[in-house]
Amino acid sequence: MLQNRYIPHTPTAKQAVFLSLPHLDAFYGGAAGGGKSEALLMAALQFVDHPGYSALILRRSFADLALPGALMDRAHEWLASTGARWIDKDKQWLFPGSKATLNFGYLEHDRDVYRYQSSEFQSINLDELTQFTPRQTTYLFSRLRRKAASEIPLRFRGASNPGNIGHEFVKQRYIDPGDPAKPFVSAKLLDNPHLDHASYRQALAELDAETRRQLEEGLWDEPLSEGAYYKAQVLAAEREGRICRLPHDPMLPVDTWWDLGTASARDSMTVWFMQPDGRAVRMIRAYGVGGEGFPHMANYLSGLPYTYRRHYAPHDIMVREVGTGKTRIEIAKSLGIKFDVVPNIGLFDGIQAARLVFPRVWFDKTQCATGLRALKNYRKQWDERGQCWKDHPVKDWTNDYADSFRMFAVGYRDELPQGPGAGTLKSDYDPYGRG
Repeated sequence: MLQNRYIPHTPTAKQAVFLSLPHLDAFYGGAAGGGKSEALLMAALQFVDHPGYSALILRRSFADLALPGALMDRAHEWLASTGARWIDKDKQWLFPGSKATLNFGYLEHDRDVYRYQSSEFQSINLDELTQFTPRQTTYLFSRLRRKAASEIPLRFRGASNPGNIGHEFVKQRYIDPGDPAKPFVSAKLLDNPHLDHASYRQALAELDAETRRQLEEGLWDEPLSEGAYYKAQVLAAEREGRICRLPHDPMLPVDTWWDLGTASARDSMTVWFMQPDGRAVRMIRAYGVGGEGFPHMANYLSGLPYTYRRHYAPHDIMVREVGTGKTRIEIAKSLGIKFDVVPNIGLFDGIQAARLVFPRVWFDKTQCATGLRALKNYRKQWDERGQCWKDHPVKDWTNDYADSFRMFAVGYRDELPQGPGAGTLKSDYDPYGRG
């Protein structure tokens, strides 16, 4: 059943394939303009004629959800004259007869998933799936439930363009290597006859060349932007084999390097876990979480099998919290995390310090995957009018990991052995038995 009285548009060929999939988990999109948001709204509305049916559509923030032309706005266009009733306080459509519901929500922080821990849905739909963290995405499967006698299928559906914090998770889950049980329906601009192709391509032409190509072609192998601050350094690390399997060596201490983020915004608290190894530096883990504080991080640190030597934080750890009157460094100390404060030498001197230390850094390709993607995508803003790069960074998810890596570069710089040349690993610890 691809249409009902609540779906006013005939699905495109690609949308029809997506709506027909019987699988629990499926993903739609790739290129910009492929009709992904409309496909998700259709998917959520497919079974609203069935008694007891409940669907959920999520964006990462309420601002994303409430944008003109976004899914909540589009649902009003489709449903306002159908007899379905909008309940504004619940952000919910209630359908006559079946009493089915279509619900809208957002997950700004990882902990926001717990808003839904007592809920059950038969259809969960994430618009711009790559904006969500893997933790948010996987938790939501626990909310897919139905009554024993129900014939309504359980379905998790995502749609997105490439890029953002969840890019690698989405790519591996659905595309490369992917999984036949989790099909990917690739849609491009030409697959959507309802859009003015020429004017949309004209709008995309205002982007820098790499971003434009990624969105137009739906590329999941991310190109390194010409505006990336660490482009040369990341390419050198890949070329020299410094992004590899790099296990924690139990004989070496661990230092942590932090960016604190904020509790009220989407910023993440991020940490790089580092082991000194002679002239080389072993980055064995990068971790970030949004909307959590030091209690969560203290639990996370204690759950890892590491022997910590020192913890380092930026100067804003000295700021007092409004609610408690205590500084953040005092709060952390009460939880067993004693910080040293990294000198504040300014953003661009810190970026230069990171470039200089990069040749000595080795990265675990799995545990540092998100942090590495952030360093690859941490880039200058593009000036559309001047068609050139501005000398300040784009404000997005990459900043948090880049800032905590910058803390490492500034704070550890003077402890490194002096002299030119890249770092060579001295530790021969190898739990994989490679000999």
